[in-house]
Amino acid sequence: MPQSGVRVEVVVRQESVAFVGDRAETRVRLDSERTRPLSGRVSLEVDGTPVEAGEVADLAAGQPKELPVSLPLPAASGARPVRITFDHDRWTDRYESALVRVGDAGGAVAPTSQRDGELELVKLDNGRIRLTLAPSQMGRLVELSSAGANQLHASYPEPRLFVWFNPWYGGATPALFERDTENWRTRLREERFVWREARRHGRGVEWSGVTVSTEPTASVLKGLRVEVDYLTAPGSNLVALVYRLENRGQARWEGTYGGDLWPAPGGDPKDVVLHYDRDGERNQKRVPGGMWGTSRQWVAVEARSGSPVVAVVAATPELQVEVHDLGEEGVAVGTVARIDLAPGETVEHVAYLIVADDLAQARLYRVLGEAEGWV
Repeated sequence: MPQSGVRVEVVVRQESVAFVGDRAETRVRLDSERTRPLSGRVSLEVDGTPVEAGEVADLAAGQPKELPVSLPLPAASGARPVRITFDHDRWTDRYESALVRVGDAGGAVAPTSQRDGELELVKLDNGRIRLTLAPSQMGRLVELSSAGANQLHASYPEPRLFVWFNPWYGGATPALFERDTENWRTRLREERFVWREARRHGRGVEWSGVTVSTEPTASVLKGLRVEVDYLTAPGSNLVALVYRLENRGQARWEGTYGGDLWPAPGGDPKDVVLHYDRDGERNQKRVPGGMWGTSRQWVAVEARSGSPVVAVVAATPELQVEVHDLGEEGVAVGTVARIDLAPGETVEHVAYLIVADDLAQARLYRVLGEAEGWV
């Protein structure tokens, strides 16, 4: 997006922002609203280092221009800031963006299953993070382990009372409730979930992981099919969460669907700072009281030491990020959308769960909110 301005006559954007491997092969596209053509030079900086430049001639409304670029990616999964400058004959426009290395090229992350008493656990290890799911318990993710700590706050093996939530599962769970009702937070607690291996390909990224699903028996949910994909890539520091809802019934269904996440950066859910977007970036520390609100497409929960940071990004425009500040007890994040689903229709929304090294890195992952279609 433009770094500043009321004047937005030229839009410059990267064709893709997320990649695997060592380099980003993409294109920079320029669109103009002006009938009078503009000519000038496009230059790029990655992490402050000039890496590409090209000439643009006669850019005008309805005549977009594209420049192929090859840009260096981080040595491991992470993000780098990008500045694109279009210096033309009327003024100089600057645009801030980022490049994200999702992980390593090739291969897949295969799930493994094991028993823990009466529970079946499904594990995914991509070499950087380890995921543990308890599918029978609301299809939930109970562990996202990185650097030796679970970055999610969860009650395991059984749910318990937490603040005013009873029962409380924590971790990452789907959330579904019908219109005008909020049975905090979902009617899925008593439903039977199953799982299967999942693989998807999007814009050069091979995603793999687990799909959990259920066909609810509750009368207000009959006819629906609920699915969540937990996907990652080799060497990745992020999880793609794909929330899918299908109406197999005979009547229209209206309600809310998405997920709840309970961050615990560094393994501690309490000693954290919440960062969220509302008329600019704001932050809240752990003090008595609380706050419920929305945060556009991005939220980050930072360990008090500054590292790590657990971030959540909504990549589907209809998906809203909610923040639930629980005072001294921590933070909850919701990614939910209002649903109006006719018989035979299916809706799918995507969010990303990221473990970033610091807040500066977490901020760069905002670009995933503009990355529809790569999962």
